[in-house]
Amino acid sequence: MQKVEESMKILCCEKVEKYIEDEEDLIFDYNELKFYIYKEYVSEEKPAFDYSKYRECDRILDIYIKKQKIGNITKKKLYSTVKSLLSSYKDREIDRGYFYYEKDAENDGAESLVYKGVYMKTGQRVAIKMVKNDYLKNLKNLICLKREINYLVTINHEFMQKFIGFSVSDCISGKMVWLISEYISNRTLTIAKFNMNYFELTKVAFQIAEVMEYLHSRRIIHRDLKPDNIMICNKSPILIDFGLSRNELGADTITTEMGTYNYMAPEVFKNEYGRSVDVYSYAMILWELYSKIVPFAGKKMAVISNEISNGIRPEFDDNCPDGLRNLIIKGWSADPKSRPTFTEIIELMIKDKISFIPKNETDKVLLD
Repeated sequence: MQKVEESMKILCCEKVEKYIEDEEDLIFDYNELKFYIYKEYVSEEKPAFDYSKYRECDRILDIYIKKQKIGNITKKKLYSTVKSLLSSYKDREIDRGYFYYEKDAENDGAESLVYKGVYMKTGQRVAIKMVKNDYLKNLKNLICLKREINYLVTINHEFMQKFIGFSVSDCISGKMVWLISEYISNRTLTIAKFNMNYFELTKVAFQIAEVMEYLHSRRIIHRDLKPDNIMICNKSPILIDFGLSRNELGADTITTEMGTYNYMAPEVFKNEYGRSVDVYSYAMILWELYSKIVPFAGKKMAVISNEISNGIRPEFDDNCPDGLRNLIIKGWSADPKSRPTFTEIIELMIKDKISFIPKNETDKVLLD
């Protein structure tokens, strides 16, 4: 970079800013570079690539990140670190003074609180995710935050929650970072499924496949696809929560303490997985939409992980439509390579006219 600076000055570019190495940016860019290498060289079509070298490189990076504990950093230093880390997206930074929010949180998690609020400039109702400061005192968490914001500002789909912007402040609230998105009424697919008819279930299932096809085309794995992360608005799904999302390559270093066990693919427990984990989760969602039962409901996490790893899946009743049953079985296959892509799922749903109409109600529904 120093040589680039010198060359630019020789060319009379006097206002070239001195390059300052940003460790967090380099790590983030490194992850993006890893993904590019994987897509270009690590594939079934190019088996000659030495995958072990890639994995060793990834292992070293992961160990390095885990060692970077910010610890008892001062609030002022944490603020400047976060501001610097998110400087690439400063055009999406918003003054939090333009927002007010309700006293009680809609959702209280370990990492953040979510409040319903209003953007006073426009009158728009918004959801404000306030990240807890303690969560930010770890380099890996900061990188995850930057990754989440990167996805929010670069992806856009009609069945995804719209991102408005973020705010970073050194105020005394203990919530330095806000992520602000459009507000969607608190009605998840978990609840909404009980009031949806067969045609609405089929439409929503198809639309979920569409938004997931879009994400995978952008090389993004959601990693926590489940009914609780799908809101229903005007009878259509809105996908939310990209806190666990990653590009396909970065996912193989993640621990199994991510996502939700009831919808988690078996390979996740081995810490090696790709986009097909979302297909597995989608298959579980299809089963839940048909049966109205949460997969592995009432079982402890250890029991669920053991059953999933040993090939045990939820059971079908005799009236489950053949097309839907076959799609679900393909989607939750123990072999990730045997699962269809979302593009193939969409094609199958159209070609085979897959729906949620039970066999014993087909004639009745058609007559109605």
